[in-house]
Amino acid sequence: MGVLYSMWKKIFPRLPLSLQFKIRNIIRNIRDNKKNYYSKSYSQCGEDMVIRHILKLQPKNKKWAWIDIGAHHPTWINNTAFFYKQGYNGINIEADPKLIKSFYALRKNDLNLNIAIADKSGEMDFYIMDSPVLNTLSAEEAYRYEKLGSKIVEIVQVRTAPITEILDNYCEGLFPDFLSLDAEGYDLMILKSINWEKSYPKVICVENIPFLPVLKNYFLSMQKNELSKYLESKNYSIIAFTLINTIFVHNDYIEKG
Repeated sequence: MGVLYSMWKKIFPRLPLSLQFKIRNIIRNIRDNKKNYYSKSYSQCGEDMVIRHILKLQPKNKKWAWIDIGAHHPTWINNTAFFYKQGYNGINIEADPKLIKSFYALRKNDLNLNIAIADKSGEMDFYIMDSPVLNTLSAEEAYRYEKLGSKIVEIVQVRTAPITEILDNYCEGLFPDFLSLDAEGYDLMILKSINWEKSYPKVICVENIPFLPVLKNYFLSMQKNELSKYLESKNYSIIAFTLINTIFVHNDYIEKG
């Protein structure tokens, strides 16, 4: 490759200027088109690319485009980083006092809350695991993870609030279009605390399976579990399943197309 490049550097300046111009244009067009043929996904399994096709977000349509509960990291396996880089803004909720710091630094145009979502305001024990993606309010989940090989690193007290309080304080009581939910054992509780008659998100992406270290076991609890049945009872349909997360869309939004 180095030899060819050296030969090309010698030959190119000797070409007619008109031909040099055409070659430069061809290279520039190839380079520019490559940028348009793909988008970089920041989600764990490409969920943001699916959601991009479902949700036709309008810039500045609402103050906040999403609520991300259990946001974890501003870019790594994050369902909203793609939209942030497209100019949208949302609310990121992360209970871990260390993890939230990267949101303060890298997602300055978002609202970043160091709080855990629970059924009431107050304080609760928060279990910080050796793998931060498994951090949880649930003691049952934390000790289950230990049996599977993970370790509890620390138990800290964190402030809690119900989702309705977040909506009332920051969203005028109304849901943004997109809810990303990864609360490690608290997902169904959070969903059940929503006042569905008042407001609901158009799209929900939620981790819908228990943590299982063996890949084949993911298929054992794919879609028709309690959480899926609950959201179906609230007029949602499953649009996509990525072995990790399930994407639900409200049927009213589907019908309006």
